[in-house]
Amino acid sequence: MQMKALTKAVGTLAIGLSLTIGTASSQALETPPASECTANGVIGSVDLLNGQRVFMCQNGEWRFLYECTFDTSGYCVIH
Repeated sequence: MQMKALTKAVGTLAIGLSLTIGTASSQALETPPASECTANGVIGSVDLLNGQRVFMCQNGEWRFLYECTFDTSGYCVIH
């Protein structure tokens, strides 16, 4: 019984760690818009091959909001 609980705990830890690493690595690839960030609340985006990365200007810096990919009908699906 203890081995089953230990296996479950290790599995949960592994999933959490992979999500943390995946999030950090995807955020490392975020390139902010080329335009200057001059006013809080302004939205800027960077076009990707099949979607966009969207940023918001806050205190003179671009902050990543979300990334989306275009589906077959042209909608940008956030993930």
